[in-house]
Formats: sequence, C-alpha cells, structure tokens
Amino acid sequence: PWSLTTACTDGSNQTSTIAWHRVVLTLLAAGLIAAAPPSCPAAVEAQLEGLYAWQVARMQQPGRGELASQIKRFTPELYQQLQWAWQLDPRVDGAYLDFDVFSDTQMETYGATVQGCNRLSPQKVDASVAVQWGRGGRAVEAPQVLSYALLWDGSSWRISDITYRKGQNDSSTLTDVLKRL
Repeated sequence: PWSLTTACTDGSNQTSTIAWHRVVLTLLAAGLIAAAPPSCPAAVEAQLEGLYAWQVARMQQPGRGELASQIKRFTPELYQQLQWAWQLDPRVDGAYLDFDVFSDTQMETYGATVQGCNRLSPQKVDASVAVQWGRGGRAVEAPQVLSYALLWDGSSWRISDITYRKGQNDSSTLTDVLKRL
C-alpha cells in the first residue's frame, strides 16, 4: 500500500493508505501514464526489424531493389503477388506500384520501430510498426504507422498482409492494392 498525506484546512494533516493498483488505474484513466503496448514474440520483431534493415539499405541503391532476398519474410501467396507487382513497368504494363509498400509513402524510409503486437490466435499476430520516412535525409516528425499481419507457418512468422491507415475510419491492405493492379 501507498500512503497519501493531505493538508486539511484546519492546519492538520490526514494520512490515508491506498493500494498501488488504485493509484496506477487512476493515473491511467487520467492519461497521466501510458499503458505499455503488448509485447511481440521475439521472432516477430526479428522478422520486421530484418525487413526494415533491408528497406533502409535499399533506399541507398537505385531502383526498387531485389525482393527475392526477402522471400522468407512473406507467406508464399503474398510474396508471389508482391513479386509480380514489384516487376511491373508502367510503360509496358500500364500499371505499377506507385508507392512504397513498406512505408505507404513515395519518400525514403529511415527506420522503423515495432510498437507492439496483438496476438489474435496462436498462429496469428498483428504488429504495429512506426515507420520513419522523409526526403533528403530529413525525417518527418510523425511516423507512418502500419499494421502487419503475420502467420506462424510451423517454423517461422511470415507477413501475410499490411494494413495502411488513411484516417480514423479509412484503411486499405496491401493484398487489396495488389488485386486492383
């Protein structure tokens, strides 16, 4: 228990004992402290951190970069769709990915932070990732937050989709974007 001493109007002090969980709940409700985001399995964090290490490195190279090196990070279905779209040329195919799928921008990626996960089932996790992006070496203040759906395939976590939030009630997914190409 914690002790709380309050000064009374008559000049005396009154001491009350309260349980620590009541203090924490009160502070949470008042917004004075933030609840920690749910932690992610280490293998989920490793998959996403590895993807963004590659993403940041490829920003230093001309072109889109070689997606094949990342094949183990995706479900076979998503990888096949993404690989097809990755190779589209608007001059030849009339369609192409007109944004970077790992930042939901047309700018450079400077890094990413896994913010937390929601375990939807033993085989499915949604991970929130804050992507730092910008141009000319200068990141914008507010990161782009993407939601990654990952599935456990029996040996590793694989990305099965990415959700892009456009506003409070507006979102789209990578699989939907790829279907429309």
